[in-house]
Parts: sequence; C-alpha cells; structure tokens
Amino acid sequence: PMLSSPDKIYPGQVLRVPAAGSYIHYTVVSGDTLGKLAKHFYQKTSMWTDIQAASGLKGDSIDVGQKLKIPVPAKR
Repeated sequence: PMLSSPDKIYPGQVLRVPAAGSYIHYTVVSGDTLGKLAKHFYQKTSMWTDIQAASGLKGDSIDVGQKLKIPVPAKR
C-alpha cells in the first residue's frame, strides 16, 4: 500500500521501494488527472504521457476506479 503522506514515516519503519523499470499499480480516485498524477509521482506534469503509454490509454481521460500503471523511473 502507498503511504498516505511522505511526512508520515517513522524510525525503524520498513519501506518497499519498487525497482526501476517496474510499475506502481494505482487506482484512480475522484479529482485525479494524468497531469496531477505525473506531478505527484515525478514532480513534472509533462510526464503524464509516460503514465498514458504504460497504462495503454489512447486519450488523456481517466475514470474513478480505473487501474493505471505508473512506471518507476530509472533515476529520480
């Protein structure tokens, strides 16, 4: 499961970090857009096309409950 906030971690907690080249599976919630997700995961809204391509989307619209693949970049 994803952290609810990157500010809510504590000493001794074990974090699982996906390997580069893998995917984070994400379920769309109300208010999400590809641009907002790209900003959240990559800090760049312009990378929304990476999510689009990995998820096999033809356009830029997404629906609540839809499953997306978020590619894990090689370097951040």
